[in-house]
Amino acid sequence: MPQQLESAWASELEKLSAAESESVWAKLWEWESDPASDRDPGHFPESRRGTRRANQLLEPSRLFSEERWFSMDRFGSKVSWRVVLYPDCAVRTTEIIGCIAKVRKEGYPRLVMLFRIFSLAVILSLAACSPKKPEPLAGIVLVISDGTSTELLTATRVYAKGVDGKLALDDFPHTAFVRTFSRNGVVTDSSAGATAMARGVKVDNSVVGQETAESTTFPESIVDIAKSAGWSVGVISDDAVQGATPCSFIVENRTRGDYPAISSKIIEALGKRADIVMGGGSKWFLGPDGFSKADEKRTAEKTQAKLRDSKAAFFTNWDEFKPFAESGGDGRPVLGTFAPSEFSYYIDGERSLRLVDMTQTAVKFLEAKKKPFFLMVEAGLPDKACHANNAKRAMGEVLELDATLDWLRKNLPANTLILSTTDHNTGGLILNGYLPRKMKGDAIVGINPGTNASVLTFASGPGGDPQANIDASGNAKSTSDPDYKQPALVKSGSAFHTGGDVWFIGAGPGSEKVSGFLQNTDVFRIMAEAIRGEKRSSDQFRNEQTYWQIPDSTVIVKPDFAGTSK
Repeated sequence: MPQQLESAWASELEKLSAAESESVWAKLWEWESDPASDRDPGHFPESRRGTRRANQLLEPSRLFSEERWFSMDRFGSKVSWRVVLYPDCAVRTTEIIGCIAKVRKEGYPRLVMLFRIFSLAVILSLAACSPKKPEPLAGIVLVISDGTSTELLTATRVYAKGVDGKLALDDFPHTAFVRTFSRNGVVTDSSAGATAMARGVKVDNSVVGQETAESTTFPESIVDIAKSAGWSVGVISDDAVQGATPCSFIVENRTRGDYPAISSKIIEALGKRADIVMGGGSKWFLGPDGFSKADEKRTAEKTQAKLRDSKAAFFTNWDEFKPFAESGGDGRPVLGTFAPSEFSYYIDGERSLRLVDMTQTAVKFLEAKKKPFFLMVEAGLPDKACHANNAKRAMGEVLELDATLDWLRKNLPANTLILSTTDHNTGGLILNGYLPRKMKGDAIVGINPGTNASVLTFASGPGGDPQANIDASGNAKSTSDPDYKQPALVKSGSAFHTGGDVWFIGAGPGSEKVSGFLQNTDVFRIMAEAIRGEKRSSDQFRNEQTYWQIPDSTVIVKPDFAGTSK
């Protein structure tokens, strides 16, 4: 029926002569528009009664998903269309909502009548469409770029592409700002930031996976929710796997710096909470040889024995690990550590293994299990570079992040939720004025000839020392040297974290909730709702988003999705 009416509508337009010059836009919409509505032919007012009637039919069942406007010249007239996609229906419906035509006065009544009939037929077709079960999620990938401010993203874009260029992350369709304060601080550290995203609760700085250092029970992690739903789980990082971000997803510990204890707990988590864990940090699994103190040697021996007695497959050689993992493994959980601690900076040229390589291999391993998966990927090195005021290294690591996001968008199924954010800003990086628009590359890490000042500066860090860029031979380092430290206002051995809101991007089913101003705990909520199949609209989500108040007593805190905590 709608197709037949569309043909009739088009046929009527075909009869119109371009020479017949009277515009009847206002008359055509007179029956549809409120008296005060804007009747400019280039504008489509939202106040049309027909549109409002259609929206009233759609709203109760929340069929409406996506809207696109199109215009085209057809039969000498400009026809405007609104294409409405209904994911819960078996059909896609195209609704003509506007027409600018130069017509005869006597042609007007028939056009209006056809338009009215067509609009009614479209609305009736919506009511008759049969429900269609939405496609289940293939998985969720959360990519956390540690210590990566929006200013660092901008600097990286200009450095690599020029001011008019684009990074892969620029093409994510949904964006939001995120507040990052911790339970006990205006400015978060990495463990509190990661725990908020992993578990949906605000916690004290320096603790891992729990509210306070004294807690004896712990918030459930997103990996627990995924496992309970029958999903596979992976956690990877180019930092040590014992680092604050990756370990916050799979272990709990009273302090983030206790790598020996965290290493032992990671072994316990293999299989129960994670099917594959990858990154650096091998020295804490390889026995006593890497340690000098007696107590450290004893602890390392115990950890090595525990790993040996576990059912996990353990690798430290990438060339041996990759074919094993990409074939789906042998049923055992997998631990792969490919550097003694964190990885070296990729831009320094000391390694060939990249974050995107580990991501590809982890995805293949998880997909081989033939069930949905949750994967957390950390780009941990932008933070470390910013702590050292090494802007070129930081930008190089953001490009590693971007390559990973680009691969994920191009290679994962469309029904995969891909999210990316940072835990906090580090160092207070600033891109200073006024560099000529055409400049890019190493000019960004150099001196602006117009101001004779550094293009990039930090708020704090070792760059505040006037001797920071003098090498052991007494020579000044080149600004293009990756180890060059950009100037810092406040001298400190390591740059401070800063408390500004951070970026958050998303693509795939459920990513429409990445919108507006959110809390870092909402990262957890978006993922948990996606795993549990909750279908609240993005407006409902924003209205209910909150951060979780932590009770004084040490009881387990499970986020309640009505907006309170238990």
